[in-house]
Amino acid sequence: MKLDEKIEILKSTPIFCKLTTEEIKDVADIAIEDEYRSGDIVFNENDVADAFYIIVSGIVEILKKGEEDQLEILAEKGDRKIFGEMAVVDELPRSATIKAKTDLMLLKIDKESFKRLLEKYSNISIEVARNICQTVRTTNSNYINDLELRNKQLELAYAKLKKTQDELIRAEKLSVIGKFASLIIHDIKNPMSNIRAYAELIKLGNMADTKIQKSTKVIISEVDRLTKMTGELLEFSRGEFNLNKTPVHFSALLENLIDTVREELKSKNIKIVSKLSY
Repeated sequence: MKLDEKIEILKSTPIFCKLTTEEIKDVADIAIEDEYRSGDIVFNENDVADAFYIIVSGIVEILKKGEEDQLEILAEKGDRKIFGEMAVVDELPRSATIKAKTDLMLLKIDKESFKRLLEKYSNISIEVARNICQTVRTTNSNYINDLELRNKQLELAYAKLKKTQDELIRAEKLSVIGKFASLIIHDIKNPMSNIRAYAELIKLGNMADTKIQKSTKVIISEVDRLTKMTGELLEFSRGEFNLNKTPVHFSALLENLIDTVREELKSKNIKIVSKLSY
């Protein structure tokens, strides 16, 4: 890279933009070109700070170790931005890892040369301080936004977990109800069989009595219907449900229904008039 190109790049950076052309020329003389491929690490967290960098072209990721030593992205920087200056100023180990997100072209200024620049041009110190403050603010803002996003994700995850838990509890309750219903249904079947058997006996013992014949027929029909319903409930409690369709004569169905409710309606002075054809 030619000296004039370096000067133009340095003029557009935040910490050198207020220097004169001659002053920037001094900086350009000590700036060394440095290249990295996408995915390369420029330096790692806790490394000794030996230089700071100006991005000529490309993007870097600022990474920080999180839980279980996983690297988390705090921020990104692109063309004409600087990084690594904070550790050079405070002489502490690197506070973050810098990784090349794309291919990088950098200008590198070593620590001792940078210190001499600060001593020679005091206004650079102010710009460096401003840049550090801006970096800290941006990093804090990104970190807060990331925390808020994670909190929202946690809230959604908790809501889903709570819903799943409620569904599991409901399913468990239904399972218990199903088992209990299964036991009751088994117990119901025996008295239903007895009622039907006695109705058959009454019917056989009163062949001449039309009213008894009709009444016992209704009893037997209703017991059969109830038995069928209990069987369906039993299947449902086991997680099985089969829809058994059979042809039904509509007139016969209506007649059975009328016979079922006739006496109750009669007690209320309600008369049923039907005209059924077979």
